[in-house]
Order: sequence, then C-alpha cells, then structure tokens
Amino acid sequence: MPYNLTDQFIKINETTGTIQNTSHIYSVEVSHSPDNVGGILLFPLQKVSFCNQTIYLRCAEPGGRVLVRLSPFLVNAVAASSSLPSSTEEHFNQDDLDYIF
Repeated sequence: MPYNLTDQFIKINETTGTIQNTSHIYSVEVSHSPDNVGGILLFPLQKVSFCNQTIYLRCAEPGGRVLVRLSPFLVNAVAASSSLPSSTEEHFNQDDLDYIF
C-alpha cells in the first residue's frame, strides 16, 4: 500500500509489515508517537520491518513530500530461537589483548 507523506505525522493502518522509502532525496521518520518525541530515520531507498506495533510516518524534511510503500510481510526479519544463548555478552582477558598487540 502506498502512503504519500508530508512533514506531518500520519498513522498507518498496518501493524506488521515492511516500510520502503522510495525517495532518492528525502528521509522518512518512523515513530511510535505523533508527538515529535523522536523516531528513527529511514534514509532514501532503505526499508525497515516492524511487527505488532502502531507506527506513525512523516517526511523528515520540512515542507518535503515522499512516497513510501508498505508491504504486509516482513523482510530480513530475524526469528528468535530457543537454541541461541540468552546472553551475547563477550568477555576479554589479557590473552586476547596480547594476541591483538
């Protein structure tokens, strides 16, 4: 589904999917709130997936207009697995530093 964006936030209908910024020039701000509390920037020609979330979009450039396309499926999503360790914390010791230097 296409959305024509201005510099004012709009709430999209979908709660899961992939947003693609089709602009070659303007970035799109993706947020959970329409209150200018900050979101993420989706740079030109980039895409981002989301799942079970309320999303607001706008063109990040004041006075700008941009077309985004929304697909109802996830792209490049990583699924959780119970076989993965619960902690990704890494520990370094003196042997690691000696190897580097």
